[in-house]
Amino acid sequence: MIRRLRERFPLGRVVTWAVIGVLFLGFNLAFLYGLVDLCRLPVPVATLVNAVVGVGVRFLANDRWVFHQRRPTWARFRAYCAAIAVGFGVWYLVVNGLTWLGLYYLYSAVAATACSVGFNLAANFLWVWGRRGAPAAPPDPRPGPP
Repeated sequence: MIRRLRERFPLGRVVTWAVIGVLFLGFNLAFLYGLVDLCRLPVPVATLVNAVVGVGVRFLANDRWVFHQRRPTWARFRAYCAAIAVGFGVWYLVVNGLTWLGLYYLYSAVAATACSVGFNLAANFLWVWGRRGAPAAPPDPRPGPP
């Protein structure tokens, strides 16, 4: 069982996926701050705009640097969008629910992110880039972008 988990969740890829997630969290919070405090958008609208922009950025980063795909495909992008829809629903409800309950919206966003990480990890590794239990594609032998 441990061997099967290691095959489906290779440590190096999980770490890279997590690093991209942490970097995205910083981007996400800064962008959300800009939308709410600088552009004066209501939190529900700002979180929606923030999520839409973030989906594309995260997909491209994961596709290239975690799963070593040469080119993004519409099929993987659609699968990714479907998989994160549930994670996004959790995130959106938690961030807005906690904000409505009185928690500062940036703290709400961090808590909401924690709630959706496990689901997104499993969906990415087991379904979007690891369909039918197949391991993710081998690394691209060409060097990546600078």
